[in-house]
Amino acid sequence: MQRAADTRRETLTPRTGVEAPNRPEDTAGGRVAPVRRRDLLKWGLFGSLLLMLGAFTNAFLMYFSPKKVGTFGGKVTVPIPLSDLPVGSEPYRVREGKFYLVHIPEGLLALYWKCKHLGCTVPWKGDEEFQGQIGVFHCPCHGSIYLKNGQNVAGPAPAPLDYMDMVVAGERVVVDTGKIQTRTRFEPSQATPV
Repeated sequence: MQRAADTRRETLTPRTGVEAPNRPEDTAGGRVAPVRRRDLLKWGLFGSLLLMLGAFTNAFLMYFSPKKVGTFGGKVTVPIPLSDLPVGSEPYRVREGKFYLVHIPEGLLALYWKCKHLGCTVPWKGDEEFQGQIGVFHCPCHGSIYLKNGQNVAGPAPAPLDYMDMVVAGERVVVDTGKIQTRTRFEPSQATPV
């Protein structure tokens, strides 16, 4: 009688030595052994290390393939109509394109606001006077001074402010911030006629 009971029972995998009856999900003639705590911790550790490695790899790849943020480097439409910017008016600052739109007697100029000395952002000072000129671009970093047309007149800046290509269609002005032109001095031909 004892022998008949032993033949109906089978052992689990040799690792545990626990006896259990056959079940339909068995693959090797006995139930699969339960996962031990040590195995669970081991796979948890390897899984978290793999997850951290994947996050590091993703961050590394994202760093070397930056996303284009904003509109700088493309075409920017000036948000005001041309009639709001008459000849002699204050330069209009377009933050998205990093330029000033200036209407001088020769035409329109889109001046890149980066100083030619060390690259600081050059603000417009409408109340400042330089050699009889009221209103100049004055770099706060090292004192470079530029006239309204972008020509450098004082300070360590070696050249005038760069300008950008633009298209004027009626009241609308579209500036191509991807096409920045350097120059050695201001020429009237650099201005876009209106």
